Amino acid sequence: SDPERVNAFTHELTLLAKARHPNIVQFVGAVTQNLPMMIVVEYNPKGDLSGYLQKKGRLSPSKALRFALDIARGMNYLHECKPDPIIHCDLTPKNILLDRGGQL
Repeated sequence: SDPERVNAFTHELTLLAKARHPNIVQFVGAVTQNLPMMIVVEYNPKGDLSGYLQKKGRLSPSKALRFALDIARGMNYLHECKPDPIIHCDLTPKNILLDRGGQL
């Protein structure tokens, strides 16, 4: 219930609600009345990139390029948001999700 954390959470919700791109997970809603507050996003049954890499091992050059382009497209969209660019400060394989079609 720290006011600074609540403000940061609320700001993140505002940004997520505006983001609409095939390479950005879709915001569904949020739990804000109870602790812990939570962000609800679309379900991605294929898990995260970290788990995928642990299971599949080394990527083929073509799949590595496809994944890199998916990530770059999503980040470019966020960075080009107007009037305020969105900077993802915690981009790791653990928080890059795969959709049903295997797209990031």
